[in-house]
Amino acid sequence: MDLAGYRGDARPGAKSDGPVQPIAISTHEAALGFARDHSVDFYDALIVAAALEAGCDAVLTGDMQHGRKFGALTIVNPFIENGL
Repeated sequence: MDLAGYRGDARPGAKSDGPVQPIAISTHEAALGFARDHSVDFYDALIVAAALEAGCDAVLTGDMQHGRKFGALTIVNPFIENGL
């Protein structure tokens, strides 16, 4: 997977391309299900649930298993040299 096509910036003060969305009850409930069913930490599951609701196809993180899929969502560790 080529990371050049992904927009986003982890620098302090970076601007988002879209509006910040509140966490809905449905997001929280989905996260509880992911945490239970996939044995992931609740806060990681909350990131996954929010990303799926937002229609993301990838989450860039060094905290989850690189290449793991949650439906259409792929976890990408940007610190791995060759990516996917």
